[in-house]
Amino acid sequence: MPADHVAASGAAGRGSPQPPRTLTIEVAREIAPLQLVLDRGLSYRALTNAMSRPRLLAALTTTPGIQVVPRDGGLLANLRVADNLLLPLRWLRNADTSGALIRAQRWMMELGIDPARCAALGDAMPEALTIFETRAVAWVRALLLNPEVLVLDRLSEGLVKRELLSASRVRSVFQRAYPFRALLCVVEDAEAMEAGESFIDLRRMAAA
Repeated sequence: MPADHVAASGAAGRGSPQPPRTLTIEVAREIAPLQLVLDRGLSYRALTNAMSRPRLLAALTTTPGIQVVPRDGGLLANLRVADNLLLPLRWLRNADTSGALIRAQRWMMELGIDPARCAALGDAMPEALTIFETRAVAWVRALLLNPEVLVLDRLSEGLVKRELLSASRVRSVFQRAYPFRALLCVVEDAEAMEAGESFIDLRRMAAA
């Protein structure tokens, strides 16, 4: 579903100041609904554990307008990277794919991936990618789908130092592409927060 079809509250009457829209997500009965402010370019960091993370991701994945980038990338192993990028556009959006690979390559270069490597990634199979390249491709695929909210599941986990630097650019690249969209990072460790992030502690959530 296109981002502008996401169900959200906060619409104002004609002529009145436009309040921020909020997206309410029911995650579990024992905690208050998760509320994300839209149209303000806000970043959130959700601290989870082994019990709460699957429930949070399940709720997010089924919410229209949200694109979740899973830790393993979720790429189809039998398709080239280029086809992995274009398939959701063709089948989920029935959208024009012209220029999509050019945008994807530009975004990956903005993350710090070498231009020559970016040019070669389109013909590569997922098994030939590094952990970070796999996540970067999945992240770029989500951007191509015009998300209202972009969710990153443990983006930095298992990366080497050089890749961590590239991962740290994800927020700025996303905000340049979609200045007023929301970003939610799902983590299990109490990682250092970036300036301007809102913190959500979901560790108290019980098992389903």
